[in-house]
Amino acid sequence: MKIFNIKVSNPSKYWTTFEGELSTHYHIKWSGENSVYKFITNEVFFFQRYVSLCNKYGLVIPLNCDEENLVKLYEDEKKRNKANGISAWYFMFYLYKLGESLIYPSKLFVDLNDESPKKIVNIDPLRELKDIEATQNFFSAPLKVELREKDNEIKLHCYLDNDAFNFWIDNKKTKRDPEIGGKGLWVDNSDLAYLNTPRLNSFLRDLKKLCFEYGATEFEFENLGLQNFSENGVLFDNEIVYYEDVYEMLPSKNQIVEL
Repeated sequence: MKIFNIKVSNPSKYWTTFEGELSTHYHIKWSGENSVYKFITNEVFFFQRYVSLCNKYGLVIPLNCDEENLVKLYEDEKKRNKANGISAWYFMFYLYKLGESLIYPSKLFVDLNDESPKKIVNIDPLRELKDIEATQNFFSAPLKVELREKDNEIKLHCYLDNDAFNFWIDNKKTKRDPEIGGKGLWVDNSDLAYLNTPRLNSFLRDLKKLCFEYGATEFEFENLGLQNFSENGVLFDNEIVYYEDVYEMLPSKNQIVEL
């Protein structure tokens, strides 16, 4: 009988990016004059809440500001953008800009022996924020969030194309590793997934709520082949598990979100 869920000492070494070939997208839109107006007249407050949400769950953590200094930095950036004929909505890019690159750090547990999560900026190869240089470009962030304007419409786009959050792993790395056994066998990623994925699900849920509170009108989910992703996040045995569902079961060192 085949063994499909193979235990390995460090499943994160098998995480991979699918380079867009397999990906999942969450689109939240502000469509129409009234909806867009509600956003742009309250956008600084939206960004405050957004930054707070990112810091709470440790996902897509802004590089250049926090809740305390955001208002001043927002006003300064808005003035610079206005002078250059650029929409203030590009403040979202300012949050993640490092040199000429956009960097999206997320706190992930990558080893069960770690005392704390690492700020990961790239899944494949696995890279931490502390190890990168401003001149480097990274294309496989754990999660990306962008905010764009187009034809009287604003769209917030969450995007990922990796299997770091999945319960099991079946990709090019597992297929070519003789220790795993080749095609048809899966690496068990459940221990790390329990530490990372419920936070992702709670973040996506709360981000959607935040957007609709500030006037969003539409939500679209698009899955281009990633396994076990749904409009509400990643499925564990056909169920969505949120952070508050597992919090009490986690060791204290893994309880990194205050409830």
